[in-house]
Amino acid sequence: MSDLTPAILLDLLKKEEEKRATEDSFYEFIKQAWPVVEPGVTFTDGWHIKIIAEHLEAVTNGQIRRLLINIPPRMSKSTLVSVMFPVWEWIKSPHQKYLCASYSSVLSTRDALKSRRLIQSPWFQERWGDRFNLSGDQNIKSRYENDHTGYRIATSVGGSATGDGGSRLILDDPHNAQEAQSDVIRESTIEWMASVWSSRLNNAKTDANIVVMQRLHEKDISGYILEELGGWEHILIPMEYDRVKRRTVLGAYDPRTEEGELISPERLGTSEVATLKTMLGVYGSSGQLQQNPEPSGGVYSRQATFNYGLQTEGFHRLNTSCSPTTARSPRRRPVTPLRVLSGRCSRTRGSATSCWWTRGMNTSAIRICVREWSRTGVRSTED
Repeated sequence: MSDLTPAILLDLLKKEEEKRATEDSFYEFIKQAWPVVEPGVTFTDGWHIKIIAEHLEAVTNGQIRRLLINIPPRMSKSTLVSVMFPVWEWIKSPHQKYLCASYSSVLSTRDALKSRRLIQSPWFQERWGDRFNLSGDQNIKSRYENDHTGYRIATSVGGSATGDGGSRLILDDPHNAQEAQSDVIRESTIEWMASVWSSRLNNAKTDANIVVMQRLHEKDISGYILEELGGWEHILIPMEYDRVKRRTVLGAYDPRTEEGELISPERLGTSEVATLKTMLGVYGSSGQLQQNPEPSGGVYSRQATFNYGLQTEGFHRLNTSCSPTTARSPRRRPVTPLRVLSGRCSRTRGSATSCWWTRGMNTSAIRICVREWSRTGVRSTED
């Protein structure tokens, strides 16, 4: 004991206080564990991180059993929900059983591996190494267990591991962004959730179901949950504030006040968001950035159903990905690009890109063209 100088005692006391703080607060755990999970990446705090952490704490406390989180990409959603949260819960509840899925087993296995590395890190072992041990006979990347009957299984939408159950179901990005416009693939994913995933809870009265994703289509998994299931606590965080006051059982959660205010300018500022908008287009931006895949008035929908027999005077359809600067009409005259649409063809049921060009912005012709599309709600900016 004589070796314990006042400085050493103060350091031990500080570590114990930090340890207790991280055990009681997932938000504190995130801040302290970040350098371990993402070495070399500076932690950028934000109100959205605290809000997600508070709602996941409510899952742990039994206050929330069904949680849907819609948030744009690059906001650390997978790191918080799929990597850190299961590890934090195991500190006090190592018996919890996690079934984690994504549209690809590569992604769910990646996050499971990050969680395991966090558990095995010196930082974690120094603080909570006495709470549980990973089982040596079941410790692979996609499935590992601890000595308190807890386990984590990584699988994919439609994967064989969904024959197992769990006390925590975490579905992180169930849709591939490139396939979400396919009715067949998207509806197959929803059918899998309805008939398989939803029945995997070990105890439907006490266990929890968490879905975290960016919106990709009005009839994606989130749309299914909100329109057909109901009863879920819903966190919706648009990239740019839209002046909509939203609440969950924990109260109002978006602190922004100015329309257009970004989630985290330190992560994605005005110029970065503008670049994303250009790359994603109107429909992609409304879904993936604003979490509102129903395009607001005055835009063409990327998911319009194509009518290959349509010809409107003044318009020429070119089934090509040619550059607007070099595109020419069938009469070989330079034309002005009007819109580029991509979606599913009503004849072939396959994906396609259709470029519409015109020599002038004839509003009446645009309206005629729009009325010919089989999917309603596709509008011109000139309407």
